[in-house]
Amino acid sequence: GQVVEQPSGHGVPGAQVLVIRSGPQGAPGGPVKQIFADSQGRFFLSDLPAGAYRTTATARGYQVTPPIALTRNIELGDGERITDVKISLAKLASLAGAIRDDGGDPVVGTTVGLFRRSLINGRVTLARAPFAVVTDDRGAYRLANVTPGDYYVCACNRDPIPFDGVLLSTLAADPLQLLGVAARAVT
Repeated sequence: GQVVEQPSGHGVPGAQVLVIRSGPQGAPGGPVKQIFADSQGRFFLSDLPAGAYRTTATARGYQVTPPIALTRNIELGDGERITDVKISLAKLASLAGAIRDDGGDPVVGTTVGLFRRSLINGRVTLARAPFAVVTDDRGAYRLANVTPGDYYVCACNRDPIPFDGVLLSTLAADPLQLLGVAARAVT
């Protein structure tokens, strides 16, 4: 068979292929073979006894597609040879940038996340992706291992008062002083 990248169809060199024998009622019967694909993503297994098998593949920077169907089921008879097994992987992406304010200064400590855009029943919907990062001292961020898709980037959850909790607790003991600091932070 072959491990291929979607949507290009090119082979994924060095992908790890795992073939698992299925037990009674589809339960895993344990790993049978683990091999690595060649430079064109091709793999070859021999001397497998008849039975039901599941195949999957992994490679750094890739995700099995579609995400719901992580394996392919194969029914192998006595002496049977199957040569058309294709396992699809999608290349993961990364997104990097910097957040700047109106004056061009870096915005530090802002949460940057992604919202996946999809069309459901003819309506555009947004779903928060399960990961986010916080900008560093240069306002920079990098989101890695992003699955393919359409996204909106959101720079949100910025703390409007850049003081730590201990300082705010200390200032809260004197409400007039706290109001003065808050007024200066807003302007």
